[in-house]
Amino acid sequence: ALPILELVQLAITGVGPWMSTEEFEGETCLTLQRCFPRLSFIHFTMNGADDVLRYRKWRWARENNRFITMGRKGDTEKVVQAAAKRGLNPAYFVMGTELPDISSTAVRDALSERDCSALAEMLHPNVMKWCLEHQTSRQK
Repeated sequence: ALPILELVQLAITGVGPWMSTEEFEGETCLTLQRCFPRLSFIHFTMNGADDVLRYRKWRWARENNRFITMGRKGDTEKVVQAAAKRGLNPAYFVMGTELPDISSTAVRDALSERDCSALAEMLHPNVMKWCLEHQTSRQK
């Protein structure tokens, strides 16, 4: 199995101190609230439209459970329609832009072929380097 947390940390290296990983969802909001008690912080959960559609997560959106949903090819419009039909408050359910369609199968194929130009189109450079260095002999 891929060390997902390690790969995320590789991808966000150098982005800035405002982006990090958490031990549990919402941890950063709690820490910021303790450090800056006079300010209000609002936690949002981020999901892809495919996941939101599969589990109908728009039904969970409310003041204390806010979502940012990133579009995915083939699912974005379905989520937009479901959210509109539900009459969701846009402060509780934010629809982000549609992300590029990157297939994990295409990544695996490019890795097996060691096609660095294709990988560079799909992966962060640090993640690409890690994947190339950690391929198993079965993948080569």
